[in-house]
Amino acid sequence: MAGRSRRSSRHAVRLAVFLMILLGTAGAARAQAASAGTPCRAVSVPVTVAGGIPETIRGQLCLPAGATTVQVLIPGATCSVGYWDFPYEPDRYSYVDALASAGYATLDINTLGVGDSSRPPSALVAIESDASAVHQVIQAARNGAFGPHFPRVIAVGHSMGTAVAWHEAAVYHDIDGLIATGNVHLPSVTGASQGLADLYPADLDPRFAPDHLDPRYLTTRPGTRGPLFYNEADADPTVIALDERTKDVATYLYAGTYFAEDADADTARISVPVLLADGQDDHLMCTGVAVTDCSSSSALLASEAPYYTGTGCLSAYVLPSAGHDLNLSLNARSFFAEAVRWSDTWIGPRAPSPHRRCAATGD
Repeated sequence: MAGRSRRSSRHAVRLAVFLMILLGTAGAARAQAASAGTPCRAVSVPVTVAGGIPETIRGQLCLPAGATTVQVLIPGATCSVGYWDFPYEPDRYSYVDALASAGYATLDINTLGVGDSSRPPSALVAIESDASAVHQVIQAARNGAFGPHFPRVIAVGHSMGTAVAWHEAAVYHDIDGLIATGNVHLPSVTGASQGLADLYPADLDPRFAPDHLDPRYLTTRPGTRGPLFYNEADADPTVIALDERTKDVATYLYAGTYFAEDADADTARISVPVLLADGQDDHLMCTGVAVTDCSSSSALLASEAPYYTGTGCLSAYVLPSAGHDLNLSLNARSFFAEAVRWSDTWIGPRAPSPHRRCAATGD
């Protein structure tokens, strides 16, 4: 009976948050939503950018009892913490819930300029500055800034957040594993072109007009997220509508440095275990001519392996029928289960760490 009461209370919190989002009054409240009975709390990390300018990264830490591994969750462009902890039907769409149930702590962050994190001038927000800020967050987690010390850290990126994670891992070498979702080295030319065309100054968007952002802060044009980020045959229209209402921003420079990051050799300098994951019907990455083959996990592994020569621990997973935002597809739980399985295999939620032979795998 007590378990049922806790679960009912949790769903009541989620429902309240969902209603606040629909009314346009959400924000910090969403970050406070408890995850599957796991205590979660808002956190903030002082960071510096551009040689010493002080800024703040904010997010939420969810900490299951006994967890000594933390997954640092990095959203994609125009997404925020809600991508990883979606407030609607969390049993289906919350990565945070799924990982908490498996014993992993999650540090779900808003990157620079996003959500309630600091919003520097857009000229200071690029892949490199975000990677530096994420590095500072990782060091804070390792050093006990949030209470417990986390001796093991898994970086988890999505889309442009994966590009940030690539750069962070290649430059700072301070993570134990990487889950790279929604990003490949040969994206769709037509998809990427459409993605850029569907960005416009956030100051022109009703959602952000009151913020008076500088003109190089961008967001998606109204009504474009469904065709861009989803296989709409494999998505709940309510999810797409909520994603539209809670979209966030990115910067012109962030978008520009993304393509440079995709083309450089950072991934060759990553030596930790890596899980690649994408949706089979990701229009931005995997559809069109001369693009990455996402038809199966083994095909994705074969396409991307030449770029990850620094690790022999490369795995890949393709989520059938899913679009770019695989966390928000109808079968997202299958990806979450694979993320747990991979994390358990290579790192584990608690000490001592498992010892596994380093070998590439596919399906």
